[in-house]
Amino acid sequence: MKNIIKIAAFLFSFLLFNLSWFSACNIISAEEELTFVLPGDFNGTAVDSWKIRWIDSDGNPQSRVYMPGKSVSITAAKNSVTPVLASPVYRNKGIAAECYGLLYPFTDWLSYKTGFVAGIFYSLWIQSTDGMQQKQRWINFFNWRRFLEECSRFENPWLLDRERILKAIAAGSFKKSDLRIKAR
Repeated sequence: MKNIIKIAAFLFSFLLFNLSWFSACNIISAEEELTFVLPGDFNGTAVDSWKIRWIDSDGNPQSRVYMPGKSVSITAAKNSVTPVLASPVYRNKGIAAECYGLLYPFTDWLSYKTGFVAGIFYSLWIQSTDGMQQKQRWINFFNWRRFLEECSRFENPWLLDRERILKAIAAGSFKKSDLRIKAR
């Protein structure tokens, strides 16, 4: 009888532990919801809509169009570097080359300077042909926070030589001296 009570107590404890562990796993999410409000203008010029682009938590590029003033929520992989681009769309001009952006987890608001950095990350992700391992390599080994800080020191990072920067990061040879204003 004592053995049956011990076995029942063990099974009850085991079941209770597993149920509490299962509940905790459901509470701890591998995703983060990013929410931001789209402005009505881009650097002082009214926009007709915004094209939002980002890399979702599965590593897939996503794109949606929203109206100005709209609150937008997207899902990103928790604590994984995620670019979000907000490109202004004009009725007669199409989508602008420059954009606002954020780079989660380092920023959680849209800005003009961060748009440049988020655009670099997004371009590398989209253009990479080496698959997920190569993408993970430069995500994990490139210092995106420092890159963001250095680019933000420029009054207008959109004047930097984007192609030079993209090539250097992709090759794993990027140095601070690669941040140069593009020759005209």
